Amino acid sequence: MTTEVVRGRLLLWGTAGLGAAVVGLPAFRPALAGVPPMVVGPPIGVGIFVALAGTAAGVARAAWLAAGAAFEELLWRGVVLAILASWTGAATALVASTAGFALAHRSRHGRRAWIHLVTGSAFGGAFVCAGLWAAVAAHAVYNLLADAGVRTE
Repeated sequence: MTTEVVRGRLLLWGTAGLGAAVVGLPAFRPALAGVPPMVVGPPIGVGIFVALAGTAAGVARAAWLAAGAAFEELLWRGVVLAILASWTGAATALVASTAGFALAHRSRHGRRAWIHLVTGSAFGGAFVCAGLWAAVAAHAVYNLLADAGVRTE
């Protein structure tokens, strides 16, 4: 990864994080509000990885991958899904935000972007059930395991 890409992502993440801190996130009540997010998120991340890749290998680049997952979840679930849910309901918002998530990955992943329909649905489901931190945890765990699987191939 080039230095310019890293700088660009850090600037984007910092701007998004600052914006969320200043403006705040839309209110959203998870369906399983009493369940700790860490009970929902990591198993979803592991499950979706095993379902798509079939294996789990060592973890590398953990901080970078987890930060990327947190940024994407903040944007796609914490903002987009939450706002759409307030207008259309959680189910329609989940479908629409998942489609946007997959389309956003198309330029980088091409025809393989369909995988993001599956992962986006899972991460969105974690958000709807247990909130933003469950979605972040699911996405981070999935990214870590996917990266480990690719590195061992």
